[in-house]
Amino acid sequence: PYHDPLRLTVVIEAPRQRILDIVERQLVLKQLCDNEWIHLIAVDHESDNGALYRYRPEHGFVNLD
Repeated sequence: PYHDPLRLTVVIEAPRQRILDIVERQLVLKQLCDNEWIHLIAVDHESDNGALYRYRPEHGFVNLD
């Protein structure tokens, strides 16, 4: 009688480094992202193609393409 765990997907339109800086400063947020309770997606218009990137523990942001 347990429920299926639910994950929150968050999409942020900002440079990846700025997002990483915030995640690193906020311990609770970092733990939620590193333990994959939150799926963090970045839309980075400063990158070469404005691609989508997903935060992966120990890898930072990886391209979704």
